[in-house]
Amino acid sequence: MQLSWEFALRYLVPLVSAPFFLTFLIYFTLIRKRIAREYPYYACFLIALIIVLTGGILAFLPTGLTANDILFVRMVALLGFGLPALCVATGLQSGVTFTTAQRNLIFAFGTLLTLAYVASADIALGHGLLASLANLDYTTVAPALAEVRIAHAVQILATVSLLNGPVLYFLFRPGLHPRPVAYLGGVFAFGFFLILGTLAEMWWLPYTGSIVSVLFWGLQIVREVHHMRGRMALLKDELLVLARRGGTEAAAEFARRLEDLEELSEGHLDVYKLRIREILAALGEAMIEAEIDADTVVRRHADRTRAIDESHDAAEIRAVVNKEVAHLADALASRPAQRRSHAVSRALAFLQANFTENIGIDDVVAHVGVSRSSLLAAFKRETGKTINACLTDLRIARACELLRTHSVTETAFAVGFNNSGYFSTVFRRKTGQTPTEYQQAQTSEPSRPQPPRIQPASP
Repeated sequence: MQLSWEFALRYLVPLVSAPFFLTFLIYFTLIRKRIAREYPYYACFLIALIIVLTGGILAFLPTGLTANDILFVRMVALLGFGLPALCVATGLQSGVTFTTAQRNLIFAFGTLLTLAYVASADIALGHGLLASLANLDYTTVAPALAEVRIAHAVQILATVSLLNGPVLYFLFRPGLHPRPVAYLGGVFAFGFFLILGTLAEMWWLPYTGSIVSVLFWGLQIVREVHHMRGRMALLKDELLVLARRGGTEAAAEFARRLEDLEELSEGHLDVYKLRIREILAALGEAMIEAEIDADTVVRRHADRTRAIDESHDAAEIRAVVNKEVAHLADALASRPAQRRSHAVSRALAFLQANFTENIGIDDVVAHVGVSRSSLLAAFKRETGKTINACLTDLRIARACELLRTHSVTETAFAVGFNNSGYFSTVFRRKTGQTPTEYQQAQTSEPSRPQPPRIQPASP
């Protein structure tokens, strides 16, 4: 039973974790515009690690390679390329600046350790490559070199000097942003299990440790994706509100928000096109709600979508969308019945003046003096949002400002929430971050773009 468990941990667990690291490689490739400096080094490490994790199974395939051949290939990939690349990548992500000479020195040190490992392992395992080249019997000339512990010592030295040592320095370096912490934790865990497995000669431990790294990195990537979706949802909502509002000021603000949307697309034109098509679809729905002929809207939408697909840069795409927004504004202006009603204007004014208080739909209805059902229907039709959604957007936008100088609890009560826990839940759903994470981001990255401020249309 012990042998079967060791076999599973040594050969099957790596095959489980390898696809996850391949997924991480794909993710880093997709966001490479955001991590342009670190990306080549993370990619190098992940490729090397995938080779290490999947290499063990090659011993059971008819490759013509011996177990020692496969071992040497895997260790050259890990020590010569993977660990040096990871050292540079985590350093850059932690804010450390490397000169070209320093990077070359790190890789040169990794190459030196790789040669030392291969030489010592070749001698200890009796592979015979160096012995045949030098025509020497090392077991007679230098018996100490024939000990496998020499190779193990080189492996531990490489892990400590290129992985765990630097990572500890990066983790405790002043001013570290919270984002790299999970990545650094996963790296440290991998190095720790690698050292422990080498010392105990329990070779399944490093592969088991790779699962811990998967958990660290996977959770961080999920958080990043969730945060990005939250920012994207806020931005799309504001774009639609601005488009419906119309006017010169709204058009200028709409153009600025389109630039924000382009930034969130990480420079990927196809991703930007995808998100713009969603905006165009929403604008088409707004035109239909404005009682514009549906057939005309469908044809126009098809033409604009085709223009987006044929665009070659973001400027062309922005021109198409801005033209469509102007057309929507003109269409709404030409239909007085579709302009904002007096009741909705009063409701918006009441929300903007009192959103920091403990108010709800009943308070808005009482202030406006119309039936609840008619106000809810008119508000949704004319603003594109429910009263509660509009109230929440006002509160979260104000909270983003207050969190820079106030505690989470103070902010929650200041913007109209009675419970800081519920405030945190709503804030995270809207922005993709908890209030505490948002505060840390503002402190660590003062130049970072702020979340879009949601402002319902002015009455």
